[in-house]
Amino acid sequence: MLAFLLACTGGGAVDAKDAATGDTGESVDVDSGADDSGPPDSGDTDSGAAPCGESCRYAGDHPLDEAFAVLTGALRADYAGHSAAVLDFNSDGAADVLVGAHHADDPGTDAGAAYFVPGPIAGAVSLADSRVVALTGARQLDEYGKHVAAGDDYDADGLVDALVAAEQDDEGEERAGAVYVIHASVIRAGSARDVGVKLLGEGNSDRFGQSVATGGDLTGDGLPDVAVGGGGNAYVFASPFGADLPASAAAARLTPENAAAGDAVAAGDLDGDGVNDLLVAAPADDAGGTQAGAVYLLHGPVVSMGLESADSKLVSPISGANLGYGLAFLGDTNGDGHDDLGLGAPVADGGDLSSGVVYVLAGPAPVGVASDWPSATLEGVAHTDFAGRSVGAPGDLDGDGFADLVTGADSATGVVSGSGLAYVVYLPLVGTASLGDVGVRLLGVAESNGAGSFVGGAGDLDGDGHGDLLVGDYQASLTGDGAGALWLFSGRP
Repeated sequence: MLAFLLACTGGGAVDAKDAATGDTGESVDVDSGADDSGPPDSGDTDSGAAPCGESCRYAGDHPLDEAFAVLTGALRADYAGHSAAVLDFNSDGAADVLVGAHHADDPGTDAGAAYFVPGPIAGAVSLADSRVVALTGARQLDEYGKHVAAGDDYDADGLVDALVAAEQDDEGEERAGAVYVIHASVIRAGSARDVGVKLLGEGNSDRFGQSVATGGDLTGDGLPDVAVGGGGNAYVFASPFGADLPASAAAARLTPENAAAGDAVAAGDLDGDGVNDLLVAAPADDAGGTQAGAVYLLHGPVVSMGLESADSKLVSPISGANLGYGLAFLGDTNGDGHDDLGLGAPVADGGDLSSGVVYVLAGPAPVGVASDWPSATLEGVAHTDFAGRSVGAPGDLDGDGFADLVTGADSATGVVSGSGLAYVVYLPLVGTASLGDVGVRLLGVAESNGAGSFVGGAGDLDGDGHGDLLVGDYQASLTGDGAGALWLFSGRP
């Protein structure tokens, strides 16, 4: 069970959040403090609202079809919802959603597609709807849209731009991969090759773009950057982007230590110095045991180096865990003024074999190689749930001043067997707990769908002034077998 901190409040138990604040039941609603120049904040957007305490939190189980909106794949086997992001591509002030569908078949088999869905969004919306702007992969088998991201303005026009990966792209070398930088001002329906600048992989089967993240300023020049994983490496590209760039032109190349790296990347300012830091995952790293996995932390400015020289190496405490498939800069989850991390280890033996584990690291990070670093260990429940496959940073969902966490368990039993689910976890927590005890479950509704394969914070999509959630369900069959879906779930009941 979770290690609770006890306080003298009439003999009751108080969790870590209450102990940190001295609170015995009420929470104070605060603004997230995020910069309003980017996309809509992922956390609470209230200011000056009355405290609402437990009434701001979900409890128990909620099937995903309680969502206020669902975006459904255009055609069978498109796999829409494997990834998604939020931006305002049409500059109307409403949050829009970018959805990847990497198995879409126009103009050829698995060419892939990226769909820009204008807000406000409510109810069921097909990605084939005429209001949706569709960009299609340039060639068959590109798998354009498998990974997408948004959040930075790379051309300084005041609009948030998009990143769309095509990890099987052949323009550099066979299956070398590519990432498209798409400026919001030029988004229009058509071929991906006609819209955007390409960052190109350099080696056969590198799968450059197997991970991609908006980096903020990683290089220390005051301009936003792009982080990409591929070919066992991680790369940082410095903006602005005026023409296609090969991986060899990256501002920084991070080479692996003893296992391929770059399966996931994420960026944020963990040490609060105004220059972003970079996380690079190596899920097959053996430092903590066979394929225990590791996550490297590099404080910005980031320069080319071998990852053995990273500032921190967070080693999985469990062998075979594949630490690093889910990465997130969560924000401050415990009120100590430091940002914290959420890291997923989906094959870890938590509550059962390969049930998965999600770890929270309370910043600042330890220096050097560390295995005794988690401040909280959240264990999956059942055999092969794979909790931690994805980890998202929804911000402060309940308005109590602490950032929260969302994670996916895409093989868990939701409404039916193997439908997958997502957990919403209100932080802070300390010690070890079962996600079944501390997580609110958003349940997949159809067998073998993979709900929770992607999760993320969404800003305020439903207009209630609070942050919302995205849950990917890429094998959903609402509009055709495997067409996929993305559920938009309100952040508050």
